[in-house]
Amino acid sequence: MIRFYIPALIPHADKILWIDADVLILGDGGVGKSSLASSYISRHFSEFVPSIVTEATLPASASASRVSMTIVDSSSRPSDRDVIRHKITLADIQEAVDQLELLPGALDFLNNVRKNFQIVILSDTFHEFASPLMKKLGYPLLLCHSLTVSKDNRVLDYHLRNKEAKKQAIKGFQAMGYRCFAAGDSYNDIQMFEVAEKGFFINAPSKISNSYPEITAFDNYNDLENAFKEHSIFTS
Repeated sequence: MIRFYIPALIPHADKILWIDADVLILGDGGVGKSSLASSYISRHFSEFVPSIVTEATLPASASASRVSMTIVDSSSRPSDRDVIRHKITLADIQEAVDQLELLPGALDFLNNVRKNFQIVILSDTFHEFASPLMKKLGYPLLLCHSLTVSKDNRVLDYHLRNKEAKKQAIKGFQAMGYRCFAAGDSYNDIQMFEVAEKGFFINAPSKISNSYPEITAFDNYNDLENAFKEHSIFTS
């Protein structure tokens, strides 16, 4: 997680901006978080690295890009989660999400499909995380999970609506008389395909789509939109 601050414009220094960056390293146990942090701080690789590297700040003068960087290592132990919660706020996460760009053609695809279909995004994300992307998409209906956030904007807990929320959502729409098409790119989308009238892969990794050859796979939005229309009983 990186937060940028621009405290001042350095006079007589070719208008170079000095930037401070806080970097919190997160990950599962045994993946090399501490080795990465230690190697970056010391500028050499060591075979003997502590389980958690002590927080360190590198001055801007040590960086060719003139960035003062504070590196914070983290533990994957459940007992240390409070430390991570203290370091990250929901605003930090939303700021990072806001920097993500939509895939090329995604917004046009949604706007075109809306002309003939009702769109619902079923996701295993959390409303609080996804809000910046939903704004870029024009606020479509998003059904996903939620978080408990403290008054000081820190994530305290998460709440899953259902272990198979995507499947349950489609079955709910079908119970109201809707025919449902589903499109996704990952293993956790298979549950939708099992109950939808028709399911499609879109931009899925070949390892996933090849595991389910019975599911039609597309790598562009135009073909997916045409497939929706082809299988619809309402569009010509």
